[in-house]
Amino acid sequence: MENKFKLSSFNLKYSGVVALIYLIPFFFFSDKTAYQIGALAGKLLVLLFLPALFAWIVWRLAGKREKAASVTFNVVMSLMLFGQVFNLLQQPEAAMEGQEQEEVSRVMGEYGSNMQAIVEDWRAVASSLQSAGVLDYSLLTNDTEFDRQRRILRDYIEKTMTYVDSFTNTVPYIEAKLSVLGEGNLAAKEAVDGFRKGYLQQKPFFDPLMQAHIDYANNQVEILNLLQRNKNEWADENGQLVVYNDELLDEFNKLATAIADNEKTIGTLVVKLRELPYL
Repeated sequence: MENKFKLSSFNLKYSGVVALIYLIPFFFFSDKTAYQIGALAGKLLVLLFLPALFAWIVWRLAGKREKAASVTFNVVMSLMLFGQVFNLLQQPEAAMEGQEQEEVSRVMGEYGSNMQAIVEDWRAVASSLQSAGVLDYSLLTNDTEFDRQRRILRDYIEKTMTYVDSFTNTVPYIEAKLSVLGEGNLAAKEAVDGFRKGYLQQKPFFDPLMQAHIDYANNQVEILNLLQRNKNEWADENGQLVVYNDELLDEFNKLATAIADNEKTIGTLVVKLRELPYL
């Protein structure tokens, strides 16, 4: 009677165990999408077909000996098992790396949102100076108006200082937030190094730029103080400031020149910041 090729009961049980091990990453480390389900089905087909094919070839070459086929099947199945176990050992590490990157992205997104809110708040105040009529001399007819314009300028200074503080604390903030990943964590280190690089590139221009904004506002406050103290020594005539006192005029011109210098500095430094390759 001719021997027919067949797998032993141990071969079938062993293949079932290996197939179960193949299912572990699917159930614990995948999103179970249609693509992943299809990929799993393909792997299981290969898992069953490839060892059986080698076993059949050896069975034929060995004179149709069942033991030779059984051993070959187990050897090939074991090799595939070792490969899958190796992949399983890599899965937790890959999952951990994914979690680390997710945390880095979360922290960076949180920082970006906070910084964006601060910058938008600062820009809103800065752009409102003209629309609010700051240093519109025709409006400066009473102490209430002087106080209103000073409040706007001081709010501008306060928002600028908040912006500066947030920028200065960029690296410490990121380091503190990512410290949960552990000391020496590569993902955290790369993120912190990236922020530090940007900070160090921008700082030589950012700091004097913000100081110029603060000086710009302070000089305008000084003009308001000067004009309020000398209410009877000047007048607004058709949108032009007319000063009757030479000493007052000299003080006013010094402050006006300082404001013009502030504006020039701001314009120059903004261009410098925009030219940075990091931005």
